[in-house]
Amino acid sequence: MKIGFAGTLNGMTKRQKSAYLKIMRKLKMTYDNIDLHIGNCPGADRDAVEIILENRLVQSISYYPSKEPARTGFDMKEDFNPGEKKVRLIEMETRPHFERNRKIIDGCEALIAVPKQEREEKDSETWAAIRYCKILKKRVFTIYPEGNTTKWPPH
Repeated sequence: MKIGFAGTLNGMTKRQKSAYLKIMRKLKMTYDNIDLHIGNCPGADRDAVEIILENRLVQSISYYPSKEPARTGFDMKEDFNPGEKKVRLIEMETRPHFERNRKIIDGCEALIAVPKQEREEKDSETWAAIRYCKILKKRVFTIYPEGNTTKWPPH
């Protein structure tokens, strides 16, 4: 299963990290082969990669580098060395950040979104990703700062 990820540049709260790990473990139990599609922004993207590699929750990571240096938070190969954990790393085409999230979502069956706030914000890249998923009628797991989660569609 291809799972996309979009999250805040501020990084995940402890409760968001815990909820993310729980969702990924459930997905791993349901779908043996998971390919995570993610950017390489600072903050939540970095947190998500650390969690999945530490817990060996995916077989591959398809990552989308950013064209904007300020939106590049880490070097996937050098900072994480996923080969040690037997995770295949697939570098995708470099794109501007809003276009990158759309490309991530287009290639996935579901998205895990980790916004920095409870309420939807019009100018938030993470909230734009959530809205785009809903337009495409793809599953979205949203993890809020307090760790509570919602799934769309709800059933």
